[in-house]
Amino acid sequence: MKILFHSPHQEADAWRDALAQALPEAELRAWQPGDTGAADYALVWRAPRELFAPRDGLRAIFNLGAGVDALLALEREYPGTLPRDVPLVRLEDSGMARQMIEYVTHAALRYLRRFDEYDALQRERRWQVLEPHAHASFTVAVLGLGVLGAQVARALAAL
Repeated sequence: MKILFHSPHQEADAWRDALAQALPEAELRAWQPGDTGAADYALVWRAPRELFAPRDGLRAIFNLGAGVDALLALEREYPGTLPRDVPLVRLEDSGMARQMIEYVTHAALRYLRRFDEYDALQRERRWQVLEPHAHASFTVAVLGLGVLGAQVARALAAL
């Protein structure tokens, strides 16, 4: 099984090591400009359109992000980039929900507890107790209640 990998933020070696344990028959190679060799699967994040140049045997494209929006945007901008008969697969979670929950709850608590104001007071070497903002006065809109959004909404509701 040949897997083509591309991500500007992650090294192929980490994926190669993990896949070697789970799929010893898998051969992962990092995509380089000009690589048009055969691949069974593409494992990508922010892939350039050249990666999808006619490629023999491609059976699925796995997007490393939360959805396939970036791939669909690439297809809209450059029609015909993605092979029509190859499914696009999104990762359902892979830890992204946990990261998003931490990020969003951090931001919400930073506001509710007025940490930015405490930081400013600290720089001024002043000690002053600030009343936290009331939860009821704080509205958050979660755009999309898919796998990630629903978990984020539940975490915020629990604050």
